[in-house]
Amino acid sequence: ARPARMPAACVATPVEVTPASHTSLGGDRETPLFPSMCLSDLLPPQWAIVNETGRIGSSSPMSTTSSSQSPPTSTGVQLQFVLTGLAQSVMLNATCLRMCPPLTSKNFSSYEALCAVGSASGVVQVFNMSTGQLARQYAAHTFPVKGIEWVSQTSFFSWAFSSPNNAGLVRNELLTIDTVTGRSRVIRATSAGEGESPLEGVRISAMRQYFTVFLKDKPMEIWDAQSLTLLRQLKERFPIATAMEWSPAKSRRPPTDKSSLTEGISSENKSAQAYIREHLVITDGDSCLRHYVIEGSNIKEGSKIPAEGSMNLISSITWKGERVVLGDIDGNLHVWDLKGKFSKSVPTHRGAVKKVRFGPGKGNQLVFVQFADSVEIWDSVTIEMMYSMKLGRESPILDIDWVTSDKPAVITAGGTLSLMDPNLRRNSSPMSSLDYEVPFFSPHAMSFKAALSLRACLQHQPWNQRYTLESLDDADENTGLLDRLMEASTVNLPSDMKEFFPKARLGTAQRCLIAARLFGDEWEVSFWEVALFYLMKCRLRQGLTAQKEAGSGGLSMASSLEPDPASPQ
Repeated sequence: ARPARMPAACVATPVEVTPASHTSLGGDRETPLFPSMCLSDLLPPQWAIVNETGRIGSSSPMSTTSSSQSPPTSTGVQLQFVLTGLAQSVMLNATCLRMCPPLTSKNFSSYEALCAVGSASGVVQVFNMSTGQLARQYAAHTFPVKGIEWVSQTSFFSWAFSSPNNAGLVRNELLTIDTVTGRSRVIRATSAGEGESPLEGVRISAMRQYFTVFLKDKPMEIWDAQSLTLLRQLKERFPIATAMEWSPAKSRRPPTDKSSLTEGISSENKSAQAYIREHLVITDGDSCLRHYVIEGSNIKEGSKIPAEGSMNLISSITWKGERVVLGDIDGNLHVWDLKGKFSKSVPTHRGAVKKVRFGPGKGNQLVFVQFADSVEIWDSVTIEMMYSMKLGRESPILDIDWVTSDKPAVITAGGTLSLMDPNLRRNSSPMSSLDYEVPFFSPHAMSFKAALSLRACLQHQPWNQRYTLESLDDADENTGLLDRLMEASTVNLPSDMKEFFPKARLGTAQRCLIAARLFGDEWEVSFWEVALFYLMKCRLRQGLTAQKEAGSGGLSMASSLEPDPASPQ
């Protein structure tokens, strides 16, 4: 155990350093009176950008060609910024968001609440909604991202298109991105110099067999989700879809394929692959609801439900269980009960409906509805509005989705991704929830005296018979506060560092090198790297000399580098 008070030589006191604190040791060269101990001890520069505050437009000393002109004097207070962490945020020009498939009993062990956010710069950000941190970021597109659709827990589709030309045609891009490997693959892209109708959306089927691609002025396309190949492009006689949705029913388990969704399958396996029948509903320009049965490249038209009198152009559709909810451009919600064979229309008086989404979870019949400047949550059973939130025209809502069965997410034009409570009243994200689970070591957060004292303890302990970091809390009344600060910082040291310092094989020199790295002292890191090289070289030479004198059969390098057992440090 160390004595109650640390020797004065081991505690560094702060000294104000100014450009005048120099002494001449020979010639005209000026050197500081004492060596620099850490970054906070370095001499202030003769000229800094902060000295030019308020002198915009005047000549800068850096641009002066006259050697006789002296640089401006530095200020008395030197501000230093040390980067100790970086928190990524949502890009300001966000365009859309999409939540990954919901939590189930099958993916419980490996589930991550990932939300993909597209931006106008072509970048796709993936956030972990459980922690609020940016998990991944992909510079995927050359055009603004228009939509995202998750294929599985580890891959998703994203599409983008350029600005329209004089003929109203654009260049489309459709990619698939694997979040595990970061690999992206182009599925569908318009050649340079050509153009086509803008890509309106992509929808993956419930059993992950197919996905549909629908353009603005062209019939939809049906693709194989495993091989990423085009199965069928519908002819012009098929109606142009304004909204579409796959049936959520899963009557049979889809055929399993060991290969990744982005790897594809061979042509032999593709020809022998057995597709399972799935159902798709779309709405056309006349607001008619059309039902199709898709099995491989075969598509059969089923029932057709004409539009009701109060129904205008359908902008979004969602389907869960026996209920289908549609929203039109007049702000009306239309709920169809397929089992009871009845429908009901309700006006919202909020303007055009942008999007409708059923909440995840069995038995959850809540519907999240997006308008231009507001969002609402409706109960599709009672067809009543439960909660609403209005943001205003100055911050329009860009996209919505469900994170969990009771946590909706909203992204606005201001670049804010909000995780709301079920009542749409609170979306605060306290900083305490973003703290690290394990506290991190940061000497820059300590006071000047406490940081240098801790560094002295890490480097060398001549007052102790044995080097230790376990007894930093037994101090007298004069040094109690300082030791408590040192103890708190020592607790936050990485566990491997705590084990390394008492067992450093190269002694004090190696501890000084590791301490310099922890404190970010580049000068001392360079010094101790060179010093350790020559110390090791000298010790090896002494070991070889002792080996020759003793006539020993062999001496390993490891034994030569062992510290002297007679020395306590």
